Amino acid sequence: MWHSDDFLKALALAGEAHASQKIPGLERPYLEHVIGVTMEALRAALTDESLNYNLIICCGLLHDVVEDTSVSLTTIEEQFGTQVAQGVAALTKNGALPKEKRMEDSLARILALGLPEIRIIKMADRCDNLRKPPPHWTREKILAYYNEAHYILNTLRGVNRAIEDRLEERIQQYEQYCRN
Repeated sequence: MWHSDDFLKALALAGEAHASQKIPGLERPYLEHVIGVTMEALRAALTDESLNYNLIICCGLLHDVVEDTSVSLTTIEEQFGTQVAQGVAALTKNGALPKEKRMEDSLARILALGLPEIRIIKMADRCDNLRKPPPHWTREKILAYYNEAHYILNTLRGVNRAIEDRLEERIQQYEQYCRN
């Protein structure tokens, strides 16, 4: 079950928070990314009625607001409750850590939270991000991103076959950029 009021409130907050941001390499509104992540997660979630669709929608739309904007976890908790705030917190990379440790830390927090919805959102996030790499990326960066996608899948797998299959498919499609 999901609530249209929560969907609209989360969409409005994400839209306002990301208003000036663009998808790197595409110069398209960043809001397209958060909606894409949410749609990927919902597509997978529809294969499992036990999942909390409202949590998926809110966390999907808000997954980057704390990491990339001035919106705080306190604001998320006040407007959407503790569970959504916990999900967004787990999905938010810790900027105080060295860059090479941030993904590992985030995935550990996602697993510790124990919510399949948040694991699904993280895999959906990588699905949406596996687009044509920005032109300024080096071959090494492209390969690292490819390998990190495998790491995400292998770490979070076992929660929803639909999103796992989708991420595997997107990784295979992305492989073409590793050969150039």
